[in-house]
Amino acid sequence: MILDIKNIDEFENQLNSKFAGCEDFIARRLVFQNAKGLVCCVKEMADKNYIAERIIKPMFLKGDYSGFDGNFDGLLQTTSVKSGDGIDEICFLLCTGSALVALDNGKLYYAVCPADAYFGRSADKADTDITVRGPQTGFVEDIDKNICFLRKIVRSPSLKIENFKKGNITNTRIALAYIEGRAEQALIDAARNKLGNISASVIVDSGNIETLIQDKRYGFFPSFGATEKVDKAASLLAAGRVVIICDGSPFILTAPFVFMESLQSAEDYLRSPYYATFSRLLRLASLLVALFLPALFYILAEDRPDYLPEQLKNIITEQRADIPFTLFVELTLMLLVFEMLREVGVRMPRPVGNAVGLVGSIIIGDAATEAGVASTSVILIISISAVANFIVPAYMNTTSILRLVFLTSAWIAELPGLIFAAGVTLCALCAKENLNVPYMAPITPCKISGMLDFLVAIPQKTLGRKEKM
Repeated sequence: MILDIKNIDEFENQLNSKFAGCEDFIARRLVFQNAKGLVCCVKEMADKNYIAERIIKPMFLKGDYSGFDGNFDGLLQTTSVKSGDGIDEICFLLCTGSALVALDNGKLYYAVCPADAYFGRSADKADTDITVRGPQTGFVEDIDKNICFLRKIVRSPSLKIENFKKGNITNTRIALAYIEGRAEQALIDAARNKLGNISASVIVDSGNIETLIQDKRYGFFPSFGATEKVDKAASLLAAGRVVIICDGSPFILTAPFVFMESLQSAEDYLRSPYYATFSRLLRLASLLVALFLPALFYILAEDRPDYLPEQLKNIITEQRADIPFTLFVELTLMLLVFEMLREVGVRMPRPVGNAVGLVGSIIIGDAATEAGVASTSVILIISISAVANFIVPAYMNTTSILRLVFLTSAWIAELPGLIFAAGVTLCALCAKENLNVPYMAPITPCKISGMLDFLVAIPQKTLGRKEKM
C-alpha cells in the first residue's frame, strides 16, 4: 500500500516520534537488493517467533525488490494483510499486537499483519452464575476468544459481530453480537446507536459501558444483564437478545434486561420444571423478604404490636427492655454493620475475606447482644433479610439501599409510608425501558405468551423460543 510519506526514513521517524519514551517499541531496519525494509512491533504484544518465520524470513528469501509493486499478499506468510488508515491507525494496530512491514524501492509500500501473542488466561469455570448441572465454561478477558466461545455454540453465519472502538486513551475494542433473524431490527439499531454515541476517554470493563449507555432516569435499577457463562449468553442470543462484549472484561452484557430475568437461572431449563417453578417462587419470596422484612418488623413491633401473638410480643419487649436505642436506630445500625461486613468479605483476599465475613458476623452479632446494643430478635430479622438478599444477585446492591429507604419510610409514616415508598418504586420499574423494551415485560404490558416463562417454568414450550420484544 502507498502511504503519503516520502520515504522509509521519514516513516520510521514518524513512528519513533509517536512511540517516543516507549522502551517496548521495536523497529528493525532491513537491507535488500534495490530496496530498504522496516519491521516494527511492540514487544510482548507481538509474537517474535511468528514475525521471524512468517514475515522476515520470506522477505529475505525474495531478496530482489526491483519490480515490487506492493503485493504483500504474495510475499508474506501471514493470515491476513491490511493497511492502516493513517499513522494513528497504524499505531493503534501496533498496540494491539500487529506487526508493521514497510518496503522502499523508490516508492514506499507498507502493510500491517496480525502477529499478536496471546498472554491471557485460558477458559475456566465461571465464578458467578454457578450451576450444579450444565456447561461450566466462562468467558475470559480476550474479546476474540469470547467471540470464539459463542461461535462454538451458535454454529451459524447468522451470528453477526459488529466492532466498535471506544475510549480516546484506551482505544478499547467492543463487539455487538446478535443472531440475524432472531433479534428484532429495532433492538439492533437501538443498541448500535447507543454504542456509537459513547464518548469517553477510558473504558476498561463492560461495567463502564453499562454506566455510559443506561437510561439515566432509572439507573438505580440494573439496565443490562451481566454474565460470565457462555451457554447463558448463547441462549439469550437465540431468544432474540443482543450481547455486548468488551475487550479486557470476562463479563458480557446482555440486552434488553427485564425484571423477570433476575428470577431465572440457566439451570431452570436443565431440571424438573416443577422444581424450577418452586425455585423461581422461592427467589421472588426471598426478594420481597430482603426488601420489606426490616420495615414490616418495625411496624409490627413499634406501631402495631397488637397484631403480634401475645407470647411473641412479650419476648420482643423483654429483649428490648435494656436497649438504649430506639428500634429504628437499632435496625438501621445493624443493617449498616452487615453492609460493612459484606464489603470486607468482598474486598479482602478471598481466603481472608470469607473468614473475616463469617467470624465477624458471629462475633459482632453475639457481642452486640451481650453489650445490649441490639436485641436477638433484631439480629435474627437482619440475618434473614441479608441471606434472602443473596438469592437474587442481580438486585443485591439495589436491595441493600431500598430496604433502608423502606425502613425510613415506615419510621416516618408507618404502614402508609411503606406503601407509598413501595408504590413509587413499582411505578419507576413500570416506567423504565431498556433499549425501548419495557422493563417489567411481560407483566406490563401484559403478554400471556411471555408469562409462560416468568414464574412458571415450562421448558417444553419456551426452550429455544424467539421472544417478542
